[in-house]
Amino acid sequence: MNCEEARRLLQEYAGRELEPEQRRRTDEHLVECEDCRRELALVALLVSSLDSRPVFEPSPGFSARVMGALPRRHPVPHPAWTLFLLPVLGVPAWLFRLQLGETLVRLAGWLGLHGTVSLPRPAPWSLGQLGLAAGVIVAGTLALTALGGWLYWREFEAY
Repeated sequence: MNCEEARRLLQEYAGRELEPEQRRRTDEHLVECEDCRRELALVALLVSSLDSRPVFEPSPGFSARVMGALPRRHPVPHPAWTLFLLPVLGVPAWLFRLQLGETLVRLAGWLGLHGTVSLPRPAPWSLGQLGLAAGVIVAGTLALTALGGWLYWREFEAY
């Protein structure tokens, strides 16, 4: 046994908590090493000093006060919200895409970018394009729900 191994075991040695084989090996090292014997004397003094002190019980509600004083982590919404929010926010944005585009062009004009921003008028969508858009919305909703679920459960694992 070297000094590093012995020093890791000194507190348990002083408290008589070592297994017999570890205690024997530590005894052998202490016979040979003056530095570790001095450190054992300090550890034994500390252990006996702490053992003679009374143990205080915390007041009622102590844990709740400590937990309440800890900074809160950013709350992660439940993943089911994405099933609700994506269509609620996405459908009006798609329905009013022309008005949103015109608003962006007007905003660019107010910012002094007049004439630099223009949006083409979209052509009517075919049935295939509508199906593709619906598929993208469904796939996006499922992907966001999966990501939200992963973040939600990861948040609970932290506690």
